Amino acid sequence: EPPAHAMFLLATTDPHRIPDTILSRCQRYDFRRITNRDIQMVLQTYLNKEGIAFEEKALRFIAKTADGALRDAHSILDRCLAFYQDEELTLDKVLRLLGAVDRGVYETITAHLLKKEIADLLTETDNMLMQGRDLQQMVLGEISYLRDLLIVKTMPEPEKLLDLGDESLLALRAAAELCTEDFLMYIIKALSQLEADMRYESNKRTLLELEWIKLCQPEL
Repeated sequence: EPPAHAMFLLATTDPHRIPDTILSRCQRYDFRRITNRDIQMVLQTYLNKEGIAFEEKALRFIAKTADGALRDAHSILDRCLAFYQDEELTLDKVLRLLGAVDRGVYETITAHLLKKEIADLLTETDNMLMQGRDLQQMVLGEISYLRDLLIVKTMPEPEKLLDLGDESLLALRAAAELCTEDFLMYIIKALSQLEADMRYESNKRTLLELEWIKLCQPEL
């Protein structure tokens, strides 16, 4: 028998698979995602205590990338601090370490998509490759940006769902005026399928370039 002070914890992401005979003998606690703002505040408190200079937008990006998991945010932050010892933590450094791209790139890509500018999309893809960026991560980032754009397009108060600054919201509102909800959903579905295909394809560049051409020429 275990000692009286022992407490057993069963953690799972599939609670529906636990038999009722076990559930009836447990206290159940459902853990939820942490908001990006709360994650950012935790990281900021830590950096302030350590006396490490940082850009607020760098922490905002880490929090968004962590997607509600504080452990993942700490892991990303640790990697950044280990790589850039005794240096200010900037957004550019975080992007380089993660192989990610700035939000401004997604704004540019989306503008090219809405205007059906194939040559510019292909050039942007080449630029990302030359900078050592991961194309699959770029597609995921573009899907996330389009999702934010769709929220702005469909909700009267999108700031309730989007943890963005005023400048980013204004840019999204301006972009939302140039597109329809149907077209946004079409692009999101197409890019989501593309990202799934890219997991099993070595030549990711060709897949992405073909998708840009198809999205700009729906008649194909």
